[in-house]
Amino acid sequence: TYHAQTKPLVDFYRNQSGPDAARYCRVNGVGAVESIRDTIFAALG
Repeated sequence: TYHAQTKPLVDFYRNQSGPDAARYCRVNGVGAVESIRDTIFAALG
């Protein structure tokens, strides 16, 4: 399922460029919820 559905979407967003392009940030989802949340918030700025 990942290779058929998710990977093409990830590749699409990775290849976007320009000031209005969506950002793609990979976040490891293993660990404490608070730590993962902090990582996501840091990536969002």
